[in-house]
Amino acid sequence: MGPGPFLKLCEMLERRALLVNTKHMSAREQVLMFLHLIGHNVRFRAIGGSSFVAAADMISKKFNVKCLSDHVANHLRTVKSAWGIIAKLRNQSDCGWDENMRMIRMSPDANPTHEKYLNKKIDMYDEMAIVVGKNVARGNGAKGHESPSPPHSRHFIHIPP
Repeated sequence: MGPGPFLKLCEMLERRALLVNTKHMSAREQVLMFLHLIGHNVRFRAIGGSSFVAAADMISKKFNVKCLSDHVANHLRTVKSAWGIIAKLRNQSDCGWDENMRMIRMSPDANPTHEKYLNKKIDMYDEMAIVVGKNVARGNGAKGHESPSPPHSRHFIHIPP
């Protein structure tokens, strides 16, 4: 992910008050840490319980609910599983994709098992794409980024103070 989408994600999270600076870490640093862990396919055991504990604590405080680290890990698995189904459906030859509505157009008879993803807007599609790291252009109408990142900046993002 280049700096543009990263900064846009941070701004969106901050604007919606979903993420705030803390005494120890800025919102941008929190997003960067999360994306680094997810983007490098670090297994849950390798991350260590402290990352999910910290995320659960933040969710608990922000939304005044009881959230445990297991809830965070389970939700992440659920998002990745849903994304896998959506990607599989989009790759089927009888599938149409509505880019504006973020909707898979397909006859429910063609795939009754996954009817809940067909012919209706997929909630949080863009956010899911960010979390699973699949927000790349694809297909015949796909256009590249106007200014591709130089090779040395592809894996590192400078966070302005």
